[in-house]
Order: sequence, then C-alpha cells, then structure tokens
Amino acid sequence: MRQSHKFTQGDVARAIKGAIAAGMKLGRVSIDAEGRIDLIPQQDALDDAALDAATLDERLQDDEHGKG
Repeated sequence: MRQSHKFTQGDVARAIKGAIAAGMKLGRVSIDAEGRIDLIPQQDALDDAALDAATLDERLQDDEHGKG
C-alpha cells in the first residue's frame, strides 16, 4: 500500500515562489522524509551575504573609533 505524501507540489511551488519574491537566489530544494521543505541558497549568494556582513562590521568598527 502506498503512503500519502506529507507535502504537495503546490506546497513546494509556494515555498519556491515565496523565497524568490523575498530576493533569495535559490540553489536547490531538499525535502526530507517528514515532508519538511528546505530551500538552500546559491553559494554565491551566501558569499555575497558574508561579504556584506564583513563590510558592515568594518563600518561599525570605524564608527566606534570616530573614523566614519
């Protein structure tokens, strides 16, 4: 006997559309046995976010030291 799926194609489509609408650069989608949908961003998007965080940290340090 077949088990029913814990997610639908519509669930996956809504998750993907929502992530893209929020500005995520989608790398891949993973669905586990329990039906949890994980959206994994593209690696270059992660690298850009890390770079932005490092730049922000530098600016905050400059402001603390009166350089900004």
